[in-house]
Amino acid sequence: MTETLPQADLDCTFIMATRSSQLVNIPIFVCMRAAFPEIPWRIEICDERQRRMVQRCIDSGSLQFGVCTSTAISAGEPFSDFGTVVTIKNQIVKEDGRLVIDALGCRRFWIVDRCMQDFYYTANVAFISDEIVKREKSTEKLKSLSRRVYEVIYEWYTSLDFPAKEKVKWIAGDMPSYDVNSDPNIHPHGPAWVWWAFAARQTEVEPSVVVGCPYLEERLLMLIQESESEEDESQDLDAMAYI
Repeated sequence: MTETLPQADLDCTFIMATRSSQLVNIPIFVCMRAAFPEIPWRIEICDERQRRMVQRCIDSGSLQFGVCTSTAISAGEPFSDFGTVVTIKNQIVKEDGRLVIDALGCRRFWIVDRCMQDFYYTANVAFISDEIVKREKSTEKLKSLSRRVYEVIYEWYTSLDFPAKEKVKWIAGDMPSYDVNSDPNIHPHGPAWVWWAFAARQTEVEPSVVVGCPYLEERLLMLIQESESEEDESQDLDAMAYI
């Protein structure tokens, strides 16, 4: 059964209510799949502790929790230092008790310290946003780079066959459009399509590094380097075919 949750609760209300505080305590969902600002995030939950945590977020009306990746375990921590708050849009309860939720990325945060509550993680977090480029010359350079990267990502997306494209849509939704008149500095987290590209391509860059990066230019360069690396590998494979 699919339950669509009240749209009035999807405006990051509990986040906005705590903007005056330096630190906010939020529940943390730990998994391998990162969440990004403004990008859909869908997951199937089997673990009882995680289902309990999500249900509490729904019952409280906040509809929000933080998502961190578990790739930091090898470094001695149970989850990454950076993550993204997501807002639950709807839920599907399956016959076997599994819970499927559709959510949307909201704001990025930095983990100040980790806690445990009723067998699931919580954390005191500080919210982060991008550093603003103020010089006109630097802004124009950023716009040019942004356009170049968008064209690379768009070409990659349109080259996918139907099954691959449908998989991408399931993971990250439709590719956001590019507004030629927009200023990259307008949004505190940068253009949505950049986050979409990281979610859709599932790059080799550590997700927490991407989420924690406060510079749009650096994230754009990450995408370019990833594309160039894939192109080089493709050329190597083509060359091997003639050996």
